[in-house]
Amino acid sequence: MSNGNFISKLDEFMPLWKRANAGVQTCACSTPQTLLYFDAIDIATQRFFEFIRSLLAFEGARTFAVLALQPDPFSYFYHHFKKYPAFIVGPENSDNEFFAFLHADPGDSPADALAYNAQRYAILPSTDSWFIYGNWSKQMSALCGSADAIAFAREHYPFFLDPGENFKIVD
Repeated sequence: MSNGNFISKLDEFMPLWKRANAGVQTCACSTPQTLLYFDAIDIATQRFFEFIRSLLAFEGARTFAVLALQPDPFSYFYHHFKKYPAFIVGPENSDNEFFAFLHADPGDSPADALAYNAQRYAILPSTDSWFIYGNWSKQMSALCGSADAIAFAREHYPFFLDPGENFKIVD
């Protein structure tokens, strides 16, 4: 990832898009034992970035992707900017690069940076053992995954929340 570099090729974005949508459905159908909730704003914190790195290391994974699910990546984001609202973070990328990319202007529209305009987002590791879905309007995110990933998360991230008994991932 270089600063300000969104994914520009459809064949690179589509596998992430498909995995993200499948992950949302998995989270929506998950049991409380395989699901943890936290504030959607956490994606923009140093502590959360460090948590993601430690979860990756725990699994032996090295990279993760961040992508916006809404506004629509195709009819809105690609239509306006000729790129997709997603980026890959590898072990060579610093926390400063991660935060710079979240705030990167996609092209003459700073308000469309993912940090400000991604109403729903996903974080995908290079493995499929966990998934994060964030929804700004509900002010809630969910981590779903294997029992090992959830146990590790409970031990290493102190900011999980109770969303209430009527909370649903998708409407």
